[in-house]
Amino acid sequence: MLRHSTLATVLTIATLLLGAMLLPACSKSEPSIAGTYTLEKDAVKAALREEINAIEDPEERMMAQMVLGFIDSLEMSITLNDDKTASAVTRAMNTTDTATGTWSRSGENITITLAPPDLEP
Repeated sequence: MLRHSTLATVLTIATLLLGAMLLPACSKSEPSIAGTYTLEKDAVKAALREEINAIEDPEERMMAQMVLGFIDSLEMSITLNDDKTASAVTRAMNTTDTATGTWSRSGENITITLAPPDLEP
């Protein structure tokens, strides 16, 4: 079982990397950022390896290393539509979560607001 803090760290890194992938789409020569963006697993794993190297507690380090295997099963994508709606899909460990919402752009800043997925069985 993964500790909440380790999983939260992985998901935070994944979210930040997904956001970083969107930033180049903000250039002045690009009129629209509409499209589908996917998680770059190799980038997430590289960032996670750096985090793992900084962990001193052997048990916590081992648990974090297990997350590297989890990343291989993780698929994340976000779609930004021209009508300013957005949708996100996350697949991991035989579970698929989807969320919908809106997005806006102000200069080089992109704000994506998604409703939390329905967690009811």
